[in-house]
Amino acid sequence: MSGGEERRIRLGGEELPYRVDRGRRKYLYLCVGPQGVTVKAGMRTSVREIEAALKSKERWVLKKLEETERRRGPALREGELFPVLGEYFPLRFCPGTKRAEAVLREGTLWVSLPPGGGEAEASRALEGFYRRTAQEAAEKSLRRMCGLTGLAPKEAKVKKLSASWGRCSADGKISLSLQLAACPEPVIDYVVLHELCHLREMNHSAAFWALVERFMPDWRDRRERLRKMPRSGQP
Repeated sequence: MSGGEERRIRLGGEELPYRVDRGRRKYLYLCVGPQGVTVKAGMRTSVREIEAALKSKERWVLKKLEETERRRGPALREGELFPVLGEYFPLRFCPGTKRAEAVLREGTLWVSLPPGGGEAEASRALEGFYRRTAQEAAEKSLRRMCGLTGLAPKEAKVKKLSASWGRCSADGKISLSLQLAACPEPVIDYVVLHELCHLREMNHSAAFWALVERFMPDWRDRRERLRKMPRSGQP
């Protein structure tokens, strides 16, 4: 979900968002990076041509997304600021006992490490913390948004997602990024509502956005806040 012409395509068994950047160019280019999938196309290039190109390079696109996901991640240094539910907290390390663990306490994100523990253990501890935080926040948001809309997925999971905050599959299942743990509640609600609306409209048509606006009149403001949120290995 970023600026430009936003669309979705089914790759790797899931709905994947991509952005079309149109300009005065003769050829079509596929770009995969920290901001997701971007297709640089000419002004007259059809959606059919664009999606044919994406499908022909499906394995390459998915591989690049996975590589990008692995490379990202903030430095695990004392004092580094980490976002949690819309606020930033400094990272601190302290000695632990049997296993690494990350907890938010008194305005600080503490990571306790066992003797000899290093960056790998700290990274796993932080991922576990973000996963728990995202799971709890997603469950609360789903209760709110399902109650508001009357829409409910067959299944909803929090997981690592490449280049997207959420996905909705054609069989009614929703995936939400564990990186939502970085976002404030109104932004999480927007992502959840966005995916719920795809249960009825599996596209980004005028009907889809009308449905989003029906339940969330300020969705544009929330989407803009989402665009400014950090995306990294740990949020």
